[in-house]
Amino acid sequence: FAAMAGDPLLAAHPELFGAIVGGRHLFCPSSPATRQYLRELTESVFRKAPDLGGLINITHGERGTTCLSALGGSVDAPIPCPRCGQRPHGDVIRDSLTAMAAGIHAAAPDAAFISWFYFPHVNEHAPWAHTIGASVPTDVVAQFNYESGGAKTQLGRVRHGGDYWLSYVGPAERFARQAAAARQAGVEVSAKLQVGCSYELGTVPFIPAPGLIYRKLRAMREHGVNHSMFCWYVGNYPGLMNHTGGRLAFEDFSVDEHEFLRRLAQPLWGAAAEAAAKAWELFSAAYENMPFSLMFQYYGPQNTGSVWQLSAYPRLRPLSPPWKPIFPPSGDALGEALAGFSLDDAMTLMRRVSDGWQEGLTYLRQGEAQARLNPERRHDLCLAEALGLHFENAVNLLSFYQLRQQLFTGGEEATLAKMRRLAERECALSLQLAELCEEDSRLGFHSEALCHRYYPKLLRRRSELIRTSVLPEIDALASAMQSGQTPWQAFLGLPEAPTVVAPGAWQPAAGGGYAWRFLLEDDDFVLEVKAEDGAGAGFLSVYMIDALGVTFPINLNLNWGKDGLAVRSDNYLHVLGYNAPHGAAGRYACSGGGAASLRWPLAMLPTAERRMRLNLRLNASFAQGNGYEHRLYLAGFSPEQTVLLQW
Repeated sequence: FAAMAGDPLLAAHPELFGAIVGGRHLFCPSSPATRQYLRELTESVFRKAPDLGGLINITHGERGTTCLSALGGSVDAPIPCPRCGQRPHGDVIRDSLTAMAAGIHAAAPDAAFISWFYFPHVNEHAPWAHTIGASVPTDVVAQFNYESGGAKTQLGRVRHGGDYWLSYVGPAERFARQAAAARQAGVEVSAKLQVGCSYELGTVPFIPAPGLIYRKLRAMREHGVNHSMFCWYVGNYPGLMNHTGGRLAFEDFSVDEHEFLRRLAQPLWGAAAEAAAKAWELFSAAYENMPFSLMFQYYGPQNTGSVWQLSAYPRLRPLSPPWKPIFPPSGDALGEALAGFSLDDAMTLMRRVSDGWQEGLTYLRQGEAQARLNPERRHDLCLAEALGLHFENAVNLLSFYQLRQQLFTGGEEATLAKMRRLAERECALSLQLAELCEEDSRLGFHSEALCHRYYPKLLRRRSELIRTSVLPEIDALASAMQSGQTPWQAFLGLPEAPTVVAPGAWQPAAGGGYAWRFLLEDDDFVLEVKAEDGAGAGFLSVYMIDALGVTFPINLNLNWGKDGLAVRSDNYLHVLGYNAPHGAAGRYACSGGGAASLRWPLAMLPTAERRMRLNLRLNASFAQGNGYEHRLYLAGFSPEQTVLLQW
């Protein structure tokens, strides 16, 4: 529902289009011609394919559709279209859906039409986004994300999560408000969730925690939900969880969770049913402890940690999104996954997941001894064992980098011995998981990546690299410390160590076009940038992360123009639900000579032990390196391509 400049449809019928976003011309439902086009389009599809059961339309979300797509769900503003901007937001959606529904039902009166409003982000949404369901025609089903934007208390703090979560029962308050508005208008409601597994662990076919699905669907019933979509990419694999969802779709919830699980297990596990049901209860309880953070969900070690590259030194190699196979295995910049969590808190929660899972495994293993398992149940046991390794691996990685942090902040040589033991365990763990992969080829496959993100050859290669590279590196660091060097001195003596920059000296940008320096004035950190052409430069992006890579990076984007510097955006809002405080706390100034000054209180920056890693981007030019492939919510920066500020 969008056209780029030069599109023949746009050239022939400009009246169909309205708002423009990112060069895309969006369909304008306020135009009668657009409504006619939408009606004819959907009718033609259903006449040519008369047996279609229906249509699911992402009405607002990932891609541009109507003029309303010019606004994110959190933006409370008029639509930037001369026609739609004069109308309530809901009226624009109603016109679009009414036209599409008329076309569908003219050809197929019984076909279903589901209008999906994909609002995945954490931050608070605008009033129109909460009430949009009331504008959906009554012959259309309104679908909303069930967990997105939810709140959950973990370790005494309220955490917020975006997108989909199996480990969070929900529903999110946002969903409850959206569903209520739709129901009050006589519109049927659908819940979008991912039943088998979700992005917090999507490299297995499913997570055997059916108690969580019981609770989700029971809550849906209480909220008057008539329909549900059980998967998109991940979570689609046939097995226990989608079987459970299918059973629960017809459940009246007259029996409690424990009894439901017992009945669910009986035909599947036979004599081992009681043991299986108990294991599932423990698995569900354990899995609920998954750190409720969008970045941990997307980038945390629980997905592919079994092939992560270990490093005794803070090289800060970037993390990789599991759903993108173009990236190598993740490195050691663990902080990229820790939005909203300290390393200690993440490890506490993952220990609870791992310990609880191991307890559940004892019951499943008892069940194996009690009954003769068919091949499908043996695969289920293999999956549960593999998940036990996933969670142990996540704890090992978090612990390894916690120990590295202690070592580089004054820890003793004995810390290295603990790191070595963890590395040795990881060496063995990868080999164990490789054996399980050979038994069950589903392991490691990510449905969105459409490939295996770990597999026997890669796991064995990682084990070999730990044995031949990581363990010798730990031993070499121990020798260096015995000879009187600090860990930092040993690291900075390596060829791949970052460039060290001291206060005051101007540094030419690697990409050219400007120079920069930093100063310490009173209790402030001052960053100065000088454009070579002596003019305002357009776009300035500042990237900061702690020197050991264990805190979530700060990325502020500023407009630099004739009238000064102004913060345009940051990387906190969509993942934490609020803007980075550093933006508002900063003081920004520029001169007509192309010089800019950015000042922040030193205490609020990630400057442990008088060190910090930094990079800048002025338009297309990076201060260090040449940028990195775009990663969701991490932009084009790599923590490895930074300088080390030291004072």
